[in-house]
Amino acid sequence: MIKSGHSALVLGEAGAGCDEFAKALFGKCQGEFACAIVTYKGSTKTFFQSIAKQLDIPTEAVTDDEEDGGGKPFTVDELKEEILQNLTDDTLIILPESKRLPASVRYWFEDAINQGAKLTAFSPINIGKDMFLGMLEVELDLPDDREIRRAMEQEADRLGLSITKGRLAELQTLAGRNQMIAERLFSAKSWG
Repeated sequence: MIKSGHSALVLGEAGAGCDEFAKALFGKCQGEFACAIVTYKGSTKTFFQSIAKQLDIPTEAVTDDEEDGGGKPFTVDELKEEILQNLTDDTLIILPESKRLPASVRYWFEDAINQGAKLTAFSPINIGKDMFLGMLEVELDLPDDREIRRAMEQEADRLGLSITKGRLAELQTLAGRNQMIAERLFSAKSWG
């Protein structure tokens, strides 16, 4: 989808592997696209600075004044405009947790998509407004029992734990089809 020029909204419940998929997508597309992967954590300026830095876009205005040691940091609005001016059809921005985005940022992403950038957003639900309206939807299925058991075995091996097939089956009932819970069952607090 991305190669054909579409932005995508990847829907998946907690434990469906959205974070892993986002990271794998970033790794796979880095050589082919100018890529950024970013999660909004409450600071709009930090969010856009991260995008700019990953896309090699300036975050400061160039000045001739030698006394201040260089450029003056862009304001949030200047930073957003600078990024927009530098977006191309070969730009991919990956948002592992798009449900966190405030409206002002989502509206900016509408402009980014109109500028030609591709966006892959991950969310447990389709928010059904602004930037999400024109995106193709892809739904991730929860892993099946074999995948959950394999993830649990790998986590136990990683931690150096020996676990019987019976104990593994018992723990799997606690995790259901949620890989995140399956891996957390082996934390120091829950391992017994």
